[in-house]
Amino acid sequence: MSGVQRPPPARRGLASAIDPKRGAIFGAGAWAFGVVVTAVLSWIEFRQTASALESMGGSGEAEQLSEFLPSAFDTVGFMFYNAHFVNVGFDFGVVGMWMNFVRGNVEVTGLGVGQTAPGGMGWLTELERMIDGLVGTVPTVVWLLVPVVTLAWGGYMVTARNDVTDPVAGAKTGTSVVVGYAALAVAGTFLFTWRLSPSGEVVELTIRPQLTVAAALMGVVYPVVFGGVGGWVAVRRNDDEARPDPAERQRRQPPGPQERPGNSRSPPANPPRPPAEDPRPPANGQRQPTDDPRPPADRQGPPAGTGRPPGNRRDEARRPPDRDHDASRRPPAQRDPERRDAGSTSRRPARRPRDGERPADAPGDDRPRPGRERPSPGRDRTPEPGQRPPESGDRPAGDDDPQDGSADRSSELGGEGGDDDGRSGERGV
Repeated sequence: MSGVQRPPPARRGLASAIDPKRGAIFGAGAWAFGVVVTAVLSWIEFRQTASALESMGGSGEAEQLSEFLPSAFDTVGFMFYNAHFVNVGFDFGVVGMWMNFVRGNVEVTGLGVGQTAPGGMGWLTELERMIDGLVGTVPTVVWLLVPVVTLAWGGYMVTARNDVTDPVAGAKTGTSVVVGYAALAVAGTFLFTWRLSPSGEVVELTIRPQLTVAAALMGVVYPVVFGGVGGWVAVRRNDDEARPDPAERQRRQPPGPQERPGNSRSPPANPPRPPAEDPRPPANGQRQPTDDPRPPADRQGPPAGTGRPPGNRRDEARRPPDRDHDASRRPPAQRDPERRDAGSTSRRPARRPRDGERPADAPGDDRPRPGRERPSPGRDRTPEPGQRPPESGDRPAGDDDPQDGSADRSSELGGEGGDDDGRSGERGV
C-alpha cells in the first residue's frame, strides 16, 4: 500500500446511512428466504406426523385431531414467527392463549395477568404436552438461527453495494433491511391466520401471530441488530481482501539494497537516464542532442547507441576513438608502446641494412645520420693525385670549429707578418 494516509471518512448519521431502495429489496428477500428455509425445516420436522395422520385413514380419531391442527401453510408461518420469539394464538374477550411451537410452551392471559396453564386445566396441559412433542427432530437452536442468518445476509448485501469504508458506517448501512423486513413482518400477521371452529360450536377462533410483538421485535429489533452485524462484516471483509497477507506481502516485496548479494550500497533513488534520440537525420553541421563531446568515462548513463540496431548508431561514427581520450589518463605503463615520448628523435625503428650495405652506425660511415656529427669537408677523405695528405696536426680547410676561429685569424695575420719578416730577412741576408 502507498505511504500516503487518507483522512478518515466522515461519520454519517443513521438516517443518512440507510439505503431505502436496496434495504427494501434485500429486506424482503431476507424475509422470503427465511420462510423458505423454515418450510424445509417444517417438512423435516412434521413429515412423521403427517404420515401418522395418513395412516389413520378416515377414522373418527383422525378427523377429531385434524380439527386442532393448522394447515401446512399456516404451520410454516407460525414456526417462522416463533423463531423470532413471536407467539401465535388468539384473544377471546378478556382471556387469551398464545403458543410457541419452537419452544413448546403455552401462555394463557386473562384479566391483564399472564400465567402458564395451571395443572387444574387438563385440556391446556394436554395441549402443551402435545405441542412440546411436535418439535423434536430439528434442534431448537437451528430454528432460532434462521432469522439471524437471513438478516445478516441482507445487511451484508446492502453494504457491499455501497461505497462504505468505515465499519461503523457499514453497520448503519446494514440496518437498511428494516425497510423491507418490517413491512412484511406486519403483513405476515394477517397472512398466516388460522380460524378454528370446532364442530357443534358457534364460537370461531382466529389464531395468528401477535401484531404488536411482531411489529416491534420482529420488524425493528431483529433487522437493526443482525442487519447491522452483516454490514459491519462486509466492511471488515473488504478491508481484509484489500490488505495482502503478511507472507504474501513479504514474498512480493523486492529485496532491499542490503539484502541483495554483492551490493553494499543502496542504489540511487532516481538513476540517470540517457537522453532521448531524435529520429530525424542531423542537419548540416548540427549536433544531435545525444552527441556528448565528453569522453565516455565522464558521461552518465550508458554510452550513446547502446541498445539500438547498428544502422541507427549515427553518433558512434562521429565520436573520436576512445583511446585518443583515454591515453592521456592512463599511466605510462599502460600507454601504447608504439607511441614515443615527445623528446624522441625518431618515431620509426631503424631500417635493416640491405645486402652488401654497411650498417648506419658502422665506423667510417660518412653519410649523415640523425643524431651523429656531420664530418667537416676534407676530413677522413682520400687525397687527390698531386696533393699532400693532411697531417694529423694540420686542420683541414673549411673547418668551422668555433674554438679555433681566433687562432685562424691570428695565423693569417701572423702569416702576413711572417712573410714580411721573411722578406726582410732575405734582404738582410
